[in-house]
Amino acid sequence: MGAVVSEAEEELSNKPQQLRIYGFDYTIDWNASRELMADGNWGQTDSFSNTIKVDGQASLQRQRETLLHEVLHAASYVLTSDNQPSEAQIKALAIGLFQTIRDTPDFWSFISEEDD
Repeated sequence: MGAVVSEAEEELSNKPQQLRIYGFDYTIDWNASRELMADGNWGQTDSFSNTIKVDGQASLQRQRETLLHEVLHAASYVLTSDNQPSEAQIKALAIGLFQTIRDTPDFWSFISEEDD
């Protein structure tokens, strides 16, 4: 008989633990607390330590959108560290992409398909 896995452990096992963003490996900390992050944000990106923190107590929907939001921050930092988009621009992009990906599963299937 296998080990009993809690819902929280199972939920965490489905989440990526690392991402590669423009050749840089980022570690994802799903155990971050919103209270410990700057300004009570849902997430935070540190491009010096290549760490993305996400509030693991937030709803899964919020965690997913936050991860996408933080990936956009990390990508923009790699591309241009001196001319960063505003928080409002990142938020608009993240929410728009998140909704498109969630509401149109065929979109992501098409985008992630291997070329012939």
